[in-house]
Amino acid sequence: MSSIIKSSDVVIKGFHSNNYGEIKSLNINVVDEETVLEEVNARKEKIISNSVQEAKEIIEKANESKIQIQKEAIIEIQKMKKEAYTEGFELGKKDGYEDGKKQGYTDAEKELLNKKEELVAELLKQICLVEDSKEEVIKNYKDGLSELAINMAEKIIKTEVNQNEDVIKNLLTESINSYKNIEWLKIYLSSKDYITISTDKDIMEKLLKISEHVKLEVLTDSENGELIIETPDNVINAGVNTQVKNLKSIIFGAQES
Repeated sequence: MSSIIKSSDVVIKGFHSNNYGEIKSLNINVVDEETVLEEVNARKEKIISNSVQEAKEIIEKANESKIQIQKEAIIEIQKMKKEAYTEGFELGKKDGYEDGKKQGYTDAEKELLNKKEELVAELLKQICLVEDSKEEVIKNYKDGLSELAINMAEKIIKTEVNQNEDVIKNLLTESINSYKNIEWLKIYLSSKDYITISTDKDIMEKLLKISEHVKLEVLTDSENGELIIETPDNVINAGVNTQVKNLKSIIFGAQES
């Protein structure tokens, strides 16, 4: 026999079972996408501006490092030339001017070549470090924007859930839209959402068209927006937290691919 559940029928308990079957999730829009985008765009410009400024600073530091290394290389080369001349002059006094000067320049050229290779290697190292830093900055800001969008969306959704009873109604309605002729149906909600659903005549009529045996139960210590639907075949978690997890998977999965 059909029966509409009243608030006095509430059963307070946790959600535990060994026969719930496969847990599934639904991807349901609970707030207008434009609302989330407007909130994100309000802060996105500032973040992008900061990332551009930081990238400019990195490039400026790279150029300064490159110029400094080049200056040091020029000074070192001039110093080594002078030392080579002096060393050649001293050797010339002892073993003959020309031979001494030639030997001094030969030794100095070898040392100069080694020094130049070291300077070039150091320059390349600095440039690579700067390039890596630029890539890291860009990646961090991209990840930051995605994380910001998710956090803001989650905040907006949870605020909407607490303030707007239509959210849980829409979640439940869309979740049961494809259900027909179910032997029995159990729906687990927060205490606040339980009252919202159990007192909504239209939704209760829809539920009773799906099954003659419908039972609403309160999930202990659950947040508003939690929604678990159990049938003889399976259990579906269609709550707000599940939707946020789905959103994260979609965004970060797209970045990795």
